[in-house]
Amino acid sequence: MANKSKPKAQKNTNRVADGITIKSGQRKTFQLTLDFKSDMMNEYLVESTRNIIIAIERLAELFRFTMDTPDVYSKVKEWSDSSMNISRAQLEALIAQREEIQSKQEVELVEYIAPTDFSVKFEFSHSIGRKFYNLMRSVDDELNSIEAMYLSGVIDDLEYASAKRQALSILRGYIDRIYKATSPGKRTVNGKISFKARAFVEMLKKGHKIDEGVDKPLEFQKSENAA
Repeated sequence: MANKSKPKAQKNTNRVADGITIKSGQRKTFQLTLDFKSDMMNEYLVESTRNIIIAIERLAELFRFTMDTPDVYSKVKEWSDSSMNISRAQLEALIAQREEIQSKQEVELVEYIAPTDFSVKFEFSHSIGRKFYNLMRSVDDELNSIEAMYLSGVIDDLEYASAKRQALSILRGYIDRIYKATSPGKRTVNGKISFKARAFVEMLKKGHKIDEGVDKPLEFQKSENAA
């Protein structure tokens, strides 16, 4: 039997920096607080909040700068929705794998001790930020379930490492697709390379495909080729 007394939570000593859009103070923004539960999410956010904010802001600017060109806007939105659908499908596959393992488990899950301040604030300038925030929450819920199984001995270290890679690739893949899609919009100004949304939008207006050079995960490529 697991110990039912409530263990004392410890303070998180590996704090995550808040993710604040560069548009803060320049235009209306909104804040969302992510109270996450998993060690794996903490590890991911420690190294990734800046990359998340930059990528989401790139996509936000594409939406803002194509509002006056509905046909271009619709292509950006279609690609954005497709990319999120990939991540959601990957999450559903991971949940199904975990549920199959859980259905066969005979071990009672331990009551773990979690840090008290697994929390980070995000400030976004566009509603696309909320969509990624919701994805992070869903992935964190799944990571928390996987970690409980690992601590209880339901899965071993190798299975845990594999699940971790699979789960974090959902988030990293979404952000990476934004960077790859918008890479042609980078320009060198005064010796510094930066993304120029207006220049990229002009490319889209002239026929550049936003998904050019952006590879989908292998399992989605196989399903498309088989269709």
